[in-house]
Amino acid sequence: MTPRWLLAAPLVLCAAFGACGGGGAATTTVTASPPPTLPPAATPTATAPTPTATTTPRLTATIPPAATATPDMTRTPAPAVEPLDPTMPGRELALRFVPAGAREVSFTDWTAMKAYEGADALAGASSFEEKTPFLASLSRAQWPASFYAGKKLKVHFTAWSWDTLDLDWEASFSAGGAAFVLKFPEGFDLGVVVAHFAEHGYAKEDYRGVPLYTHALDAKDEWVRTSEFAILNAGVLEQQNILLLATRADGVKAMIDAVGGAGDRERYRPAVAALGDVAAYTLGPVPSVCPFGAPPPAVAPAPYDVAGLGYRYDGGAASASIVFGYGSAADAEAASEAIVAGADRGNSLRTKKPYAEVAFSVDDSEVVGPVVAIRVTPVDGLPSKVMQLIQSRDLGFAPCPAES
Repeated sequence: MTPRWLLAAPLVLCAAFGACGGGGAATTTVTASPPPTLPPAATPTATAPTPTATTTPRLTATIPPAATATPDMTRTPAPAVEPLDPTMPGRELALRFVPAGAREVSFTDWTAMKAYEGADALAGASSFEEKTPFLASLSRAQWPASFYAGKKLKVHFTAWSWDTLDLDWEASFSAGGAAFVLKFPEGFDLGVVVAHFAEHGYAKEDYRGVPLYTHALDAKDEWVRTSEFAILNAGVLEQQNILLLATRADGVKAMIDAVGGAGDRERYRPAVAALGDVAAYTLGPVPSVCPFGAPPPAVAPAPYDVAGLGYRYDGGAASASIVFGYGSAADAEAASEAIVAGADRGNSLRTKKPYAEVAFSVDDSEVVGPVVAIRVTPVDGLPSKVMQLIQSRDLGFAPCPAES
């Protein structure tokens, strides 16, 4: 599967000029019988489970009797999931959903990006003309690492009553298929989303207390092409205003399992902590020069396990961080000098020019636990100059990852 960071800039251009079609793969599930009319939504009373040290918590909720006894498309209240802390920053909360085996973790803080561009009031209901200036900023001044349905912004709101610009933040993972966590703001009614599932005849099941909605892929369905194929498999955490989407139904279940402790959050957590308060990040075991068969210019004693990039704005000025996560703090300390020297004085693999001329200048560096963190200023003040380094595999100052 093409990593999602390779699609960020094309998605923006497609959205702005309406020149793209759909893509991706979807699972095939049993098509549901025609759904009944939705009754008025019930007001749930959720009770959080109390996990023990020996038992993986089941994501359950106390459901009113009428809701549990009705085998139809009635909205089932989402569980109060104890591992989720609503006060936790989105960049950290997103890690709670990282499924086991995830090879990419990407995050976009839409609230921050809109604030950077003075577009705080922009939402799905805004006209496309109103959205266009903000979208134009997303390939240079801003860089969304995750961008759900970026190709579909001209039609998505009309078809689904929301689009990406309604989100507080989103995260995406690559683990046997694309998977998304979409966080809506407080006050957004996910009932309108569930109503569309009913309208299109989704099947419904309960998985660990979470309502799961699935639909078979039928290329003749025009509505399928108004979103990404991940819309065919959805989990609804209504209390948290979170929508889980994946190209396969088991992808949604894997994210729910991750909340219960079965995911790979700990692999990525130190790197996210070292990045700090960023508006977007991309992390993964990203090879640099390894695919080209050339030894890296900076050979460290131990290979890294996770590499990533993130950026933010401070007082209108862009700053970025490049991180490499190791198995231990000792390995990170041993690797830091060579990596920082390569970043500071090395040449781009793509342009053969110094990184300081084409991508970034090094400001400082530090070792944060098992992570080497390099703080940089993007050339021309454009985060895209740094964030594109993963897209172009232009991290020549890094040793090969542990899995290569």
